[in-house]
Amino acid sequence: MATETSISAAIVAVKAVTFVLGALVTYLAFKAYRQTGASSLQALAIGFGVVTLGSALAGVAHQLLGVSLPVGVFV
Repeated sequence: MATETSISAAIVAVKAVTFVLGALVTYLAFKAYRQTGASSLQALAIGFGVVTLGSALAGVAHQLLGVSLPVGVFV
């Protein structure tokens, strides 16, 4: 059975990958919006940015603020 420390390490790794990929998609969507001016790409960039930021803040809350493990995972 996995210990809470190993589970927390796995959560940090998954949140880091989520942040990097989310930031990449946000950047690419914003870059495409700047080139085309399509409002749908602007909405996509904003949406991915909000979701990525929310995921990162949930990870920070879990690690630094002592939020419980289930809340840190599900937010």
